[in-house]
Amino acid sequence: MNAENHDQCMEDDEGIHLSDKRASELICQIGKVNHSQELQNMAGEKRNQILRELKLASLSIRQIERLSGINRGIVSRL
Repeated sequence: MNAENHDQCMEDDEGIHLSDKRASELICQIGKVNHSQELQNMAGEKRNQILRELKLASLSIRQIERLSGINRGIVSRL
């Protein structure tokens, strides 16, 4: 019990965490949409490029999934 522990929790190493409000604004800005869930209706390659940019902008996979409504599996594969 006194041993040093280097365990990491899920998404612990994904960098800066943004509030959902700021993340939603970023999704709208990068995706050029009025609401973050509009990404669901975009053509595949355009949507995928936006999702890649969001991941590079420090949004977590779970946050992108939650705000856009796009399946986590799709987001994580990109």
